Amino acid sequence: MPGQGRTFRRQIADFWQIWPMPPKIETSRDVVFVDGIYLAKKACILICYDGEYVLGWYLCRSEQSRSWQALMQRIATPIVVVSDGGPGLRKALKKFGVPPSFNVVLFMPYGKYIVTLLGGLRH
Repeated sequence: MPGQGRTFRRQIADFWQIWPMPPKIETSRDVVFVDGIYLAKKACILICYDGEYVLGWYLCRSEQSRSWQALMQRIATPIVVVSDGGPGLRKALKKFGVPPSFNVVLFMPYGKYIVTLLGGLRH
């Protein structure tokens, strides 16, 4: 039947196999925001954002430490990480070899926040 879009889907089928890879970020940022967004029951995208640009993303099944490690290994170590405390992030940061002067800010909904400092601030 005309109008079903089968010809168009067939013409662009090769492009569905391409998944853009985020660039490796070698310049350290002062503050990065990280979060996981669930697209479906077993489809989550982890995102790292510096307030101006998306630095990286990683598609995974859930917010587990291995997924966070895969995201963070492509990004230079920031001074402060802001997160909602999603599962696996803290473990991933420890495995990633985060220096003692690293700071993690856990931001909870409704303006309540908990700050965990794992050392002093770098200047």
